[in-house]
Amino acid sequence: MKKIILISMLFILSISINAQTYLQENFDADIPATWTVTDAGGATGDSWISGQQGGVNSLNGSNVAFVDSDANGNGVELIETLTSPVFDTTGAALLYLDFDQYYNNGGGDSAIVEVFDGTNWIEILNQTADAGAFNAPDSQHIDITAFSNANMQIRFIYNDGNIWAWYWLLDNIIVYNSTCDFPSGITVNNITDTSADISWTTGGTETNWEIVVQAAGTGEPTGPGTATTNNNPYNVTGLTAITDYEIWVRTDCGTDGFSLWEGPVVFSTFNTPPPAPVGVTCSSGS
Repeated sequence: MKKIILISMLFILSISINAQTYLQENFDADIPATWTVTDAGGATGDSWISGQQGGVNSLNGSNVAFVDSDANGNGVELIETLTSPVFDTTGAALLYLDFDQYYNNGGGDSAIVEVFDGTNWIEILNQTADAGAFNAPDSQHIDITAFSNANMQIRFIYNDGNIWAWYWLLDNIIVYNSTCDFPSGITVNNITDTSADISWTTGGTETNWEIVVQAAGTGEPTGPGTATTNNNPYNVTGLTAITDYEIWVRTDCGTDGFSLWEGPVVFSTFNTPPPAPVGVTCSSGS
């Protein structure tokens, strides 16, 4: 999972996380029974499912929720809605919806996200162009504070426009309250066999972070990382050659706690170059 799981607000003096999670789902096992799939349009039995597109394609190697017009063919309209359970966000100071996606647009289809504000469904995202890719998802971070209420819901609506379109993959959906800005845009440059430069974009005016560099596939950190005040770049050393690593970064807001972890971003170290030859004399021939 991309984001840390919280049942309620944690107040720990040394390691506090200034966030409360109201909804979180990664669809690894299935689409939970608490979620509602509405199969509309001109065909049935072709709506949102948990799995991997084409049996092998996903956003991070695990199952996603996806709907696939490509598999349905031409001339049959798909209007497929995935709706979350009801959750209470009363009192949230800064409410966000985050999710990862790959939306492959076919030219006449759309991928829409709406929130229920207690009275009406409000559109917060309308997509008619490609977003993301397999194993390189587009990560959305949407401020939904204005719609906070005691009976909130999120829904994802795919309409293929009655054309032979493509598909929409969703993963790592989370709705949470946070007053500690989190980093984004993590990049890795100047990779060698034992080191790399890591950079990220600040979420606000923060100047302190924690970073974790660990074996790829380890998953979201459960403890503290290495503290740093440098993000442009942060140089990590002591790595092992020809090894896959993953990076996680979170903001340290001092008395306001920590942000959620952002990541993983995966990279591979290079092979150690062979030593330069010693005692070899070269000469040109005639």
